[in-house]
Amino acid sequence: MPVLAAAIALSATAPVLAVSNEELKKYGFGDHLEQALDQSRQLEPPPVQQSPRAIPPPVIPGLAEERQLPRPTGFENRTLSQAYPKRSQSFEGPTEPYRGKEARKEERGFDDVEDFVFAPRHVHPRFFTLSQRGLTGLGQTITAEVPAKGFIHFRSGVDYTVFKRSFGAPLLPNQKIEQLIFPFAYAFVPAHDLEISIQYSIVDEEGRNFPLIPDFNTFGLMDFGALTKYRFYDNPESKVSFAATLGMRNGAKKVVTRFGSSGVDYVGAFNFTKRMRNTGIHGEFGALFVNGLDRTNSGVPDITFYNLGVDLQANRKLDLVLELNGFDWQSNGENVDASAGFKLKLSNNWVVDLSGAINLQSTIPQGYRSRLFAGLQLQF
Repeated sequence: MPVLAAAIALSATAPVLAVSNEELKKYGFGDHLEQALDQSRQLEPPPVQQSPRAIPPPVIPGLAEERQLPRPTGFENRTLSQAYPKRSQSFEGPTEPYRGKEARKEERGFDDVEDFVFAPRHVHPRFFTLSQRGLTGLGQTITAEVPAKGFIHFRSGVDYTVFKRSFGAPLLPNQKIEQLIFPFAYAFVPAHDLEISIQYSIVDEEGRNFPLIPDFNTFGLMDFGALTKYRFYDNPESKVSFAATLGMRNGAKKVVTRFGSSGVDYVGAFNFTKRMRNTGIHGEFGALFVNGLDRTNSGVPDITFYNLGVDLQANRKLDLVLELNGFDWQSNGENVDASAGFKLKLSNNWVVDLSGAINLQSTIPQGYRSRLFAGLQLQF
């Protein structure tokens, strides 16, 4: 019994203590147990031995010894415009700063934003001006464009005209009729797509050396009236607009060269605008319905008129204008003239406009040789 107990104790400690085959045989274990132990020893992993070679430390090159910092070139003190003088202007989007705020000057679509992104140096923000008749437009052409709601505009200036025909006959070399008109206009946009203007004119007209007619000089309030423009169609994608203009004019003083009557006349017209980047094509067709008499207390017929204009906004401040204007005075004849001019934006509030017209064809009783228009406009 003591021997068996010792054998059991040794078998319990066999995984811990190393036992040889001789000792196993001594205590009566057979060959099959020896073979099992040999197979188990073969399956044991080999003992781990440390490598005699040590991993060398990483080699870090000395930056201070091999690399030198570049010396200052002066670029740090230059602005971007000085460093890149030919660099295009930064993208400002379809809005522009106005008195510390981002004020939308015009309803714009995706095409306008695309123009600003891909061609920032070729597209300029649109600025509006009043025509000689007191609504947004070119010279004599009222366009279909309407500024943003809340827009207020004043215009004053001088129109100088030299006539070549009067009372149905060409003027002789010593005869003359000259006319100075000082227009005053106030326009505002009370609602979206609606523009209203009120205007009046002071006239200074002089006639000399006419047979049977004494020399005359007329000065004073010539007429006053009101116009309304409503843009009933506006497509931002194609940049096409249509508008209708309605209004009236009351002649306060009888002048020889008036187109229309010295009473109350009514006007109606359709307006068209197509914009292509910085270029605008504008058209107008309308009629003046006469409801009064002329200077000699005689009735005068109605007038149908048309205006075609092109404006090219060369930069942020300059807009070039070309126009072809004509009207048909029915039994009194017709008149066609061409004009060219520009509009110069002095600041966010002040605009100067100047244009000159020459007569291409005239069969009316009072036909003019040339006209010069100059105006000063205030907008806010």
